[in-house]
Amino acid sequence: SDSSVCTINAAGTITSLSQGSTTISATLGSIVGSSALTIAAPILQSIAVSATQSSLALGLSQTYQAIGTYSDGSTTDLTNSVTWASSDSSVCTINAAGTITSLSQGSTTISATLGSVVGSSALTIAAPLLVSISINPLNSSLSIGLTQQYTAIGTYTDGTNSDITANVTWSTSQPILATINNSGLLSGLSLGLVSITAELNGISATTNLSLSL
Repeated sequence: SDSSVCTINAAGTITSLSQGSTTISATLGSIVGSSALTIAAPILQSIAVSATQSSLALGLSQTYQAIGTYSDGSTTDLTNSVTWASSDSSVCTINAAGTITSLSQGSTTISATLGSVVGSSALTIAAPLLVSISINPLNSSLSIGLTQQYTAIGTYTDGTNSDITANVTWSTSQPILATINNSGLLSGLSLGLVSITAELNGISATTNLSLSL
C-alpha cells in the first residue's frame, strides 16, 4: 500500500526501502487478503574496532575507533556510543572515548560493545622506546692534553631514564681537535671548538666543547 516503504515482487518477496508502515496484499480474482508490515530502524550487525597500531611501545597512547555496520548496509561511527574494555587491565586501560593508557608490557584485547554486538582488536604493549638523549657535561671547556668523561642519559616513552653511556655511538666533529672512545672518554688534542655527539637507534644529542691551553 506504500511503495516508498517497501516493494514486493511476483514471488511475494519484499524489499524494504524506508522506515514506516504499509499493508501487504494478495489478490486473486475478487478475493483479497492483507497483512500489516512495519519497517523498523536498521539493526546493528557488527562492530569493527581499529587503531593506528596493533603493537605500541610502553608509555604511549592511542585512540580506537568503532564503526558499526547495520542491516541496511549503512555504517556509523559508534566510538562515543559503545562500551570500551581491555581484557587485561594490568596491560592497559581504556576510557569512554576509546583512548588507551599503557601500563605494562603484554598482550590484551580491546573490545567495543553496544547491546549484544561486540567488536574487538588485539593489542600488544611492547618495550618502551628511546625518545631523547641528554649529554653531560653540556657546553664545557677543557685544556688540551687533558681528558673529560661524558655521560649519556636516555629518556624513554614510559618516562623512565637510563644511563646509556656505553650503548651510544660517540663521535666528535673534528677528530684532529679531540677524540672520544666508546666509553665516552674524550681526549683534548688541539685548540678550537668541537661538537660531541651521542647517537643510538636514530636518536642523537650534541654538545660543544671549547679546547684551550
